[in-house]
Amino acid sequence: MPGDFDLVKERVDIVQLIAERVALRKAGRVFKGLCPFHPEKTPSFQVDPDRRTYHCFGCGKGGDIFTWLEEQDGLEPVEALRVLADRAGVELTSRRDPAAQEREKRLLAANDTALFYFRQALRGTERGREVAGYLGGRGIRPETVERFGLGYAPDLRDGLLGYLVRKGYREEEAVAAGLASKTERGLWDRFRDRLMVPIKDGRGRIIAFGGRAMRPDQPGKYVNSPQTDLFNKSGTLYALDAARGCIRPASATSSPRWAPP
Repeated sequence: MPGDFDLVKERVDIVQLIAERVALRKAGRVFKGLCPFHPEKTPSFQVDPDRRTYHCFGCGKGGDIFTWLEEQDGLEPVEALRVLADRAGVELTSRRDPAAQEREKRLLAANDTALFYFRQALRGTERGREVAGYLGGRGIRPETVERFGLGYAPDLRDGLLGYLVRKGYREEEAVAAGLASKTERGLWDRFRDRLMVPIKDGRGRIIAFGGRAMRPDQPGKYVNSPQTDLFNKSGTLYALDAARGCIRPASATSSPRWAPP
């Protein structure tokens, strides 16, 4: 249940929600309007989209999307959660089939295992160390590599797939997680000879990967995980953008950018 609150809070635009009842205008990085909780002529009510909160500097009322509905509509916290979950199209864990929850856990764990494999390959293989050298040459420091969990996918047909199977995952789960591809010739690692970037959701869970080609003859300079039960490409663009921000720094001290070398 706590994870449901975090996910719904992440998915619901607090500015849009409050603007349905309060006239807001943009003022720098926040939005201002007349406070709905007490009479006033000069706007002292602010909505902060980055913090996903609202606050009135006149009466002191403040909170998030849940307290907003609790205050405005007299809802209990769980009722507010359900209303906002429906608004955001989020399926609450309390409503989900236990088997579906267990499958999600397995796929997330498979992605965590894949990340370990990619990171070990970056440090522990000759080609991986070449890729690490490439990163250093682009001005990406070791601490940045660690922070974003950058790794390397070896140029092997089923290196990751075999590793996952040895760790207790089924081949079908590797495909379902977007880590392996099924063809007429069998199963293959989806990512081969690529610099790997984990793509996370708002709760920090690895839901997909992005891979950058390490050779000019590779098809697709940038390849991402396919659509999966975990990864909705249209609904996770913020995560994609965050992951793509890990590849190339504009300068040695700036935030890295996902861009051609």
